[in-house]
Amino acid sequence: MIKVEDEVLQKQINLLYEYKQEHVLKWWDQLSIEEGKEFSDQICSINIPLVGELAKKHVIDYEQIIKKKELAPPEVISIPKEEKDIEKEGEAKKFGEIALKNGEVGCFLVAGGQSTRLGLNSPKGTYPIGPITKRSLYQIHVEKIKALSEKYDIRIPLYIMTSKYTHEGTIKYFETNQFFGLPSQDIRFIQQGMVPAVDRQGNMILDKKNHIFENPNGHGGTILAIRDSNALNDMKQRGIKYLFYFQVDNALLKIADPVFIGYHFLNKSQMSAKVVAKKHPEEKIGLVGYVNGKLGVIEYSELTKEEVYAKNEDGSLKFNAGSPAIHILSVSFIENIIFKGTKLKYHKAFKKIPYISEEGEIITPSEPNGYKFETFIFDLFEEAENVVLMEVNRLEEFSPLKNREGSDSPQEVKKNLTKLYASWIKKANIEVPVDKDGEILGYIETSPLFALDQEDFIQKAEGMSFQRIWR
Repeated sequence: MIKVEDEVLQKQINLLYEYKQEHVLKWWDQLSIEEGKEFSDQICSINIPLVGELAKKHVIDYEQIIKKKELAPPEVISIPKEEKDIEKEGEAKKFGEIALKNGEVGCFLVAGGQSTRLGLNSPKGTYPIGPITKRSLYQIHVEKIKALSEKYDIRIPLYIMTSKYTHEGTIKYFETNQFFGLPSQDIRFIQQGMVPAVDRQGNMILDKKNHIFENPNGHGGTILAIRDSNALNDMKQRGIKYLFYFQVDNALLKIADPVFIGYHFLNKSQMSAKVVAKKHPEEKIGLVGYVNGKLGVIEYSELTKEEVYAKNEDGSLKFNAGSPAIHILSVSFIENIIFKGTKLKYHKAFKKIPYISEEGEIITPSEPNGYKFETFIFDLFEEAENVVLMEVNRLEEFSPLKNREGSDSPQEVKKNLTKLYASWIKKANIEVPVDKDGEILGYIETSPLFALDQEDFIQKAEGMSFQRIWR
């Protein structure tokens, strides 16, 4: 066994041997002083018993037992069509606006992902997605918050959860861009935890001689990040009661939507979620629903062919509440979860993970070779009371940026942004140029600082010239 003078490091090394992970020390004697220091710091940061537990449960002792799951669709507040439903929405909006005016709403942005699939070697939030201006995802989100702050004459704090891979780059990006006009003290960067991946035998994977491969602990790491960063106390000191939770890759969403906040308040909900209808029955999107009587998110792969196409009496799909990962969490609920020490379960995913060979060469596998572990925020549904599910139009609120080409690509997101802004222009009785097939010619973009939504746009566009609108 390797012996060192540092007591903390020695305890961690002892744990590596105890959990049969000592193989990661193979190159220990060949490391330089600097390399050894970096590796020691990482070893001391790892929860080795947790990795051992996950490897044993999900890999070593794992047996795939197919259990019959009783699935049921949830109750959802549908997009209003009748007058009575429109009135209910208006009532909810009033209460949501009161919460905003009282400074009771904060925003929580999940931004731990890199943009490797998009071909950009920087945090995904820096991706230039503006159809014309090339505004980044970060800039669009922050300008929406700035516009909300000005509209309601309050300060809305933004908590940005980064990962080990995006933390420094994100902070530098915001500093370079003067925080896009928000007071720097109203933006707080908190870092989520990391979890080592394991191979098919349950062994941690070295991707360098002095580094163990780790991945962010999932968006469920939100709760631990809030706890460990002391952000909860910051929220309470500011008088924040409701936390609007969203992910960085969705440029289309309505941040701190007062209707959504209002429904959350009126139903005394502890956690709420927006849902969108599927594009088509076989769309690969998680669905909010009941699994054996408990509310959660059903993976598309868990549905049988019959369930995928199952319909209600009115002809609509039975399982159709897609999850765009837009939530509201009451701060009191977060505090209670932290106080109780509630632990979210880990989910595994079989992925391609770089590793070093026996000869010390870095190998990039062409096929999945190991398991990553993540926690998911929606697993908190089981802990929450009076969960509100509110359906929204995905063309107005959901267009994630994930792939370089095809579905969820930059081209698709820019087109969807253009369609949204074009719908506002049309409602303002301004003609939108289209081709012979009815497709919009070129791109359209509207700054959140000019108009947050269709209502704002129509009001501000009144009396303005066509040229000014299109400039």
